[in-house]
Amino acid sequence: MTATRHSVLRLEEPGSVIAAVPLLLGFNPSDSLVLLLHRGPERDELGLVLRADLPDTGSVSAAAEHLLEPARLQGGTAATVVLVGGGLCREHLRAVAVSIRDRFRRSGIPVLHMLWTSHIAAGQPWHCLDEDDCHGLVEDPEAGTLVALSPTGGGEAGISRSDLEQRLARPPDVVLARRSAVLARGPDDRLRTPEQWYALVLDAAHADTGTEPDDRRLAELAQALCITDVRDAFLVGRTDREQHALRALWTMLTRALPDPAGAPAACLLAVGAYLAGDGVLAGMALERAHVAEPGYQLANLLSTALRAGVQPSALSRRLSPLAQAARARLGVC
Repeated sequence: MTATRHSVLRLEEPGSVIAAVPLLLGFNPSDSLVLLLHRGPERDELGLVLRADLPDTGSVSAAAEHLLEPARLQGGTAATVVLVGGGLCREHLRAVAVSIRDRFRRSGIPVLHMLWTSHIAAGQPWHCLDEDDCHGLVEDPEAGTLVALSPTGGGEAGISRSDLEQRLARPPDVVLARRSAVLARGPDDRLRTPEQWYALVLDAAHADTGTEPDDRRLAELAQALCITDVRDAFLVGRTDREQHALRALWTMLTRALPDPAGAPAACLLAVGAYLAGDGVLAGMALERAHVAEPGYQLANLLSTALRAGVQPSALSRRLSPLAQAARARLGVC
């Protein structure tokens, strides 16, 4: 499940609500169940946005329960359900929406709209799943009033999940095996202090050349992030520029390091992406962390926060003191 940050959007016209979904998620979903949580006494402002794979007949109830937990925690006053794609019969799509509606209604969160479109694009037809005469056309997702909602300023509204997955595409198995062997031998210099390991990572972020370092340097960076204080010192960057540079480094390491060495970098990428409003990339990075090292504590904690729909600003407030304390223990500013 993907959770995105809170945004301000008046929920009035279904065509504009559907058009806003790619901007709110950071990518254009397919075969998806999207839940938009309403806020406020008038139920006319958008809060948390949740995305899950479109469930089959046997998993509809489980999907409803999965979405209900963060909706409750965020105090939603109502919700809108948007189904995208599916290639399924209208009866099944309606059954999915009705199951979500009924489960939310029993918990005191009414579902105001149940909408479906085959895909999200300007001029694409949409239909209500509970009213035969309720239909219209999706508005232009690139409209100025909607682009402002995008965590990336609208630049990635048309990106697909497969495009995002390509950013984290792993190298061939033979390369990962070779790097595992280098990691097993350990870094050449075992005498660095924690402060020096911190500096090694920081230098790598600021010296980004767009290419992967050699296997020895990758092993050193992996070793550095195995030190808890070094990892935690990078949970939140000290400046926006540093945060951006670190995200590029975490992306590269998440892609390049073999399991289980990539788990710390994947967690740091998840944090950086989420704080930047990219809930989709954050979720994908956490998936990679869980695969790299099942049971990795930081990954478990972050997954709990994302499932609960913790706002990026709130997560930053929680993590910043941890990062500051870790830097203090390392003796760095």
